[in-house]
Amino acid sequence: MGDNRIYFNQGFKSYDITRWTSNKVAWYDWVERSRNMMRRVTLSEKALEWICFILTEASSDQKFQVRRWRYKDQMVDFFGTRKYNFHGRYMSILSLK
Repeated sequence: MGDNRIYFNQGFKSYDITRWTSNKVAWYDWVERSRNMMRRVTLSEKALEWICFILTEASSDQKFQVRRWRYKDQMVDFFGTRKYNFHGRYMSILSLK
């Protein structure tokens, strides 16, 4: 199980991504931890590839424009939005059942 996990830190948050299989389908648990909260989401392999794609697309230009993406995976809708404020650009990724 140790080979299927990635840990990384950014700012005051830590993340770990764990790969596991069920019925020969790859799934990923993405856990975000900070001082006062923890968030966990389980993603399919296609959803994780989509997130990588939109992060690449969002970083491809330097414009301060709002941009949105949507992806439907089985019973979950994913929404990605690139926004900006006085600190700079940022991404918001939501998953709704």
